[in-house]
Amino acid sequence: MNHWLWELNFGRLPAEELYNVAVDPDCMTNLALDPTWASRREAMQRQLFAGLEKQQDPRMAGQGAVFDGYPHLNQPRYYERFMQGDLQPTPWADATDFEKPGFDPERPLQPAVSK
Repeated sequence: MNHWLWELNFGRLPAEELYNVAVDPDCMTNLALDPTWASRREAMQRQLFAGLEKQQDPRMAGQGAVFDGYPHLNQPRYYERFMQGDLQPTPWADATDFEKPGFDPERPLQPAVSK
């Protein structure tokens, strides 16, 4: 089955990620929960939070939802228009980006046909 590939690409990310890119350049082994790396993770978290507080990032005051309300080009949002049946062109997406009817991420991918 290829479900793990789907999860790897589209699944939810863990709350925290930490990778040693010197030995794991593809970032496949998350070290965030490894006790050996706890002090490094905590130091990096302190540095991140200090920077966000200095920038007065709304997320540091529990106001992260403000990002969901920003208008986009003074037009109704794409999702709302789509849900109302207004199918707008999507120049940022190619027709091959959309799943075909009946797509099932649990079903194994078909092997490539060699020519």
